[in-house]
Amino acid sequence: MKSKTKKISFGSGCAINDNMLYVASFIDSLEDINHTRMFVLNLDLPVIWHYHDLNSKTVISTAFRPQQNELARAGCALTTDGYIEIFNTEETSTTKISRNTYAPLTSLAVIDGIFFCCGTEGQIYKIESSRTEEIGQGIATNVKVALDKIFDIKKTEDPEKIQRLTSASRSITTLQSIDGLSKEDIYTCGTNGVIYHWNGREWSKCRSGTRQHLHSIHCITQDDIMVCGHNGTIVRGNSREGFKRLASEKISKNFWCIRYFNDSIYIGTTNGLLVLKNGVFVHPLPPNLPLPKDYSIESLSSTEDTLWVVTNRFVLRLNQDEWQLIDHPDNL
Repeated sequence: MKSKTKKISFGSGCAINDNMLYVASFIDSLEDINHTRMFVLNLDLPVIWHYHDLNSKTVISTAFRPQQNELARAGCALTTDGYIEIFNTEETSTTKISRNTYAPLTSLAVIDGIFFCCGTEGQIYKIESSRTEEIGQGIATNVKVALDKIFDIKKTEDPEKIQRLTSASRSITTLQSIDGLSKEDIYTCGTNGVIYHWNGREWSKCRSGTRQHLHSIHCITQDDIMVCGHNGTIVRGNSREGFKRLASEKISKNFWCIRYFNDSIYIGTTNGLLVLKNGVFVHPLPPNLPLPKDYSIESLSSTEDTLWVVTNRFVLRLNQDEWQLIDHPDNL
């Protein structure tokens, strides 16, 4: 379906299956207004794009909820101000996250049919059957202490104020991503190389092997977790053994999303898609694809057989070693 307003920018997207994608978008002409246009891309239909609007909301993260017992499969979208849309062909519902801070939320995961999300002031929530439980109180409390310290330093006339502010800011944990394989095995990452692990009872800080800001987690198996971040950082490991940086060529690009698919490590940057092969970052897209000169990667998701790559203007799909570029009619 072609929407009425020209030019959209895509954001977070999640794979529903090999031929369906649920993805957030933002109308360029409404840049200063909170508004999200959610699209479902369905390659099995004659008209492949269909949308609905979320007025006064900004979607920051999406996640797929597979069918489980009485729960129907659904595309789920987290807004920065604490709402979760649950969308499928049968119905659309909204869950409000009960929280005691206005700090924006950043990432959503659906694990064992339960919602988990994190945010900019170390907050972590578990939402099950519309009930919210804050499970990251210790992390959030440490952030609050650091913020209070910064506020007090700002009020002083200390000649070393700048140095003290810089030091205090390093103790603020802004969580950027959350992912897991079971409700007793969850990871979250954020600023200054922070990685935490949840065992179903408490969070423990992992040895991350880096001080770089970390942006995205992909839990591949219980023992194999990948995290990417600033300045070409990729760390791999688990909570028991710690994380180590992958050996690779030096690169100054910031890595915003990561996905392990078909024995390859795909990385999203603001300058396109990369794959790490034998320690070298290469461009995986074939030269015959009609790619624009500049585009950014917004999110990566996959099924067992298909990799979905959401860019700021179009969607890429990899299936059976063949790449497909899928334009949106508003951006032609």
